[in-house]
Amino acid sequence: MSLISFNKELYKACRPRQWPKNLLVFAAPLFNFTFDSSIWFLALFAFIGFCLVSSSIYLLNDSFDVESDRNHPRKKFRPIASGKISIKNARIFSLILFILSLAISTSVSGSLAIVIGVYFFIQIVYCLFLKRKPILDIFSIASGFLLRAIAGIAACSLPNSPWFLLTVGLLALFLAIEKRKAELRLSSEKGQVTREVLKRYSLPLLLRLEGLV
Repeated sequence: MSLISFNKELYKACRPRQWPKNLLVFAAPLFNFTFDSSIWFLALFAFIGFCLVSSSIYLLNDSFDVESDRNHPRKKFRPIASGKISIKNARIFSLILFILSLAISTSVSGSLAIVIGVYFFIQIVYCLFLKRKPILDIFSIASGFLLRAIAGIAACSLPNSPWFLLTVGLLALFLAIEKRKAELRLSSEKGQVTREVLKRYSLPLLLRLEGLV
């Protein structure tokens, strides 16, 4: 494989289409009605840091799940599952992206570096263990969104509003529940379970959780 093709596949494995999730770091300055350019510049660094660390997690996750992905009708075409990027290279670049993310976040503030580190730790545990545990997997997904919002507060040294965090946290839980509900319905329609944890869920349970949140 040529260097250009390798870089293209590596970029694809980093899942840049998921980066818009990281725009949540801008919520803190936005809802604090802070329009100082220096504040938004710091939030931009937090955004870049989360893009790097989230891509680091995607590379690790795909390297962990390579065997199951190869048996999946859609995921088998991913760069790592298809063999276009080796597991070794995926993990090396994952480490590089994580180090770059920590370096950028540390240059902004120690608090942001801690948030990035906590996010990385939770997502690793999710990839290895929690994604197969019902309810806990939902909280793990939601924590990613909440930590992005907290990252905006940490990077910009803004007031920490409990109502802001409560709103983001509940919205994150709602989105995580909706994600599992959509996956469960799709699996039922196709007659094929795409995630092991879906066997532990039922639509009535997810509807009750949805109503509760």
